[in-house]
Amino acid sequence: MNARPILAAALVAALLSPVAAAAQSVPDDMRCLMLSQIFARTEKDTKKRTVAAQSMFFYLGRLDGRADANTLTNTIHTLAPTLTPATAGGQMTTCARHMGTTMQTMQGAFQKGAPHPAAAPKK
Repeated sequence: MNARPILAAALVAALLSPVAAAAQSVPDDMRCLMLSQIFARTEKDTKKRTVAAQSMFFYLGRLDGRADANTLTNTIHTLAPTLTPATAGGQMTTCARHMGTTMQTMQGAFQKGAPHPAAAPKK
């Protein structure tokens, strides 16, 4: 049985928990979401574009339920002028590293703590 769907479900559940969400502020997560959207659309390197798309869903999940629409809109308006081509690459790298570290932590915790699923029955 492939453990990837189980790992993905565990990761999503952990990312949506209040403890995981508290590690960064709403503006920090919104900045990463905005950068991820930009790089997912504009990055020419396929691998980097894929990481940006994964980051976009990661930060969208982190923001879900943490702020109302007005707060999110105000945060976007506040952050948009601060996202410059000179700093966007470095900021996106920081966001992607945070996502990668979180994924590794969750995968390690799952591997250590989760029961191993029974083998799929043969047909």
